[in-house]
Amino acid sequence: MKLEYEATLEDLSESQIRHYLHSRSFKQRRLIESGYAVFMANLMLAAFSYVAKMPFLWQGAIFASVIGFGAVFWTYKDTVSKRITKYLKREIGHRLPAATIFVAEQDRLTCLCLGSEVSFPLEKLSASIEHSRYLELQFGEAGMCTVPLRVFSDEQHKSAFLKAVQEKPLSTVMGD
Repeated sequence: MKLEYEATLEDLSESQIRHYLHSRSFKQRRLIESGYAVFMANLMLAAFSYVAKMPFLWQGAIFASVIGFGAVFWTYKDTVSKRITKYLKREIGHRLPAATIFVAEQDRLTCLCLGSEVSFPLEKLSASIEHSRYLELQFGEAGMCTVPLRVFSDEQHKSAFLKAVQEKPLSTVMGD
């Protein structure tokens, strides 16, 4: 089965954003940057206490820690999404919209876009999740692609694509 459409900046960034948000790197960076925020909030509180010649209040340190950690931790996902989108706009924005082709063959799902080809073995498909605007196909820990729901003409078209992607290759069924 073959899907053809014009990918927009939002389409391409969505795939990169979702891939990063599922990674260990995202979880680690989110905690590290939240820790930096705690440190900076307490450093600013200590500097203020020193300049104002007031004693350093531990209650203030706890409050500053909670505010600093929370401010970064809860907004980090949105910040990363904006960074990825800005980066893609700067790097490939002039080439968009871009012709994009998904081909589901016997044992692979191949995506052709912007002169690049990415191919996923169908036996590695671990999940297909439908979001409000995208269909997310996960291929283990290292691979993921998104297909905008707008490319499907109707529910049957989407079901046929999912069926083509979710069918296990003959070699896997036979135990080869």
